[in-house]
Amino acid sequence: MYESKPMTEERPSCRLCADELPPHGEQVWLITKYGNGFRGLYHPEYEIVAWSPVPKLTDSQKVRLRKLGHVF
Repeated sequence: MYESKPMTEERPSCRLCADELPPHGEQVWLITKYGNGFRGLYHPEYEIVAWSPVPKLTDSQKVRLRKLGHVF
């Protein structure tokens, strides 16, 4: 299986596949026509209707987590 770096955004929003298809070869959050969401690679046979970049932590969130003893 091919590994790829996930596409990420600090404040992701869903995009309809009718307007913009997900990037090929990048892990994103996918939503099927049945409302199920999962992280993965886009394939047309999955019947995806919407997608979103994978969320990521902001720099300020990372600082707070470091102060709490979590390393990032």
